[in-house]
Amino acid sequence: MGQLLCYPVDKAYNINGKKYICSRLLAEGGFSFVYLVKDASGRRYALKSMLCQTAESEQVANREIQVFNKFNHPNILRLIDHSVCKSHKVQGAKEYNMLMPFYKDGSLQDVLDRQRTVNGKDYTISIYNEHQLLTTFRQILDAIAQFHHCDPPLAHRDIKPGNVLLSDEKKPVLMDFGSTTQARIRVTSRKQALEVQEEADQHSTPLYKAPELFDVASDCNLDERTDIWALGCLLYAMSFNRSPFESSMDNNSGSVALSVLSGRVDIPASHSFSNELIQLIRSMLSLNPQERPFIDNVIQQVDAML
Repeated sequence: MGQLLCYPVDKAYNINGKKYICSRLLAEGGFSFVYLVKDASGRRYALKSMLCQTAESEQVANREIQVFNKFNHPNILRLIDHSVCKSHKVQGAKEYNMLMPFYKDGSLQDVLDRQRTVNGKDYTISIYNEHQLLTTFRQILDAIAQFHHCDPPLAHRDIKPGNVLLSDEKKPVLMDFGSTTQARIRVTSRKQALEVQEEADQHSTPLYKAPELFDVASDCNLDERTDIWALGCLLYAMSFNRSPFESSMDNNSGSVALSVLSGRVDIPASHSFSNELIQLIRSMLSLNPQERPFIDNVIQQVDAML
């Protein structure tokens, strides 16, 4: 993480004239920290602080702010306020601070982790029955549809349980937009393929990353169905408490890439879900992106099951 520093919990942030005091660290990753902060009245927020020391990291921060400003949807995290200032810790660096709502129940990943902590890492019984599962997933689809219906379409590129917060009413809220990029890309050279692949390596989580992003071909078309793959992984995780490729890594020398590229999706022998739901997962996890459904078709299939 280079020179990124974890500030003490009593650090004060000033965002456009309003003061926020850090209470505790919520998460960290890459070149950013997310803190629980309080304003003068004691109201709690989440504050993401990004220390940007390169033009590339500034581009990521600015892209995230632009995506925040593009959408106004109940299942997409909103940006309350933000500021950019010179870093007092690292000479020449900038600090991007983004103020967001705080969700005390955490993320879907926290739910999965609790299940596995209490019942063991091999526990595959979901906290959701099928109707609850599909109702929650349908709202996530609504959020992703906002990206895919843009002109030109956008891809989130890092859909995973850790990027889906849960509101007080247990409604899913999509977050983390630093990975968002143009969805439809025509790759025509090895140089371009390596650039796309490097960006995916930096911003997409391997266990939820589409196979075509592990080794990008020099002559190919990428589209928003990279997100459909990740959504299939997410639906599997919501159903069975883990990524579909986590358990098969043992058969592939512990390699995430080999596990994903094998295309093997093992469904636990004992479960309570319908054949239609299992078939939907399998269709979204087609190795060939051209065989995956688009977001509207996934929504239609989920609606038919509800």
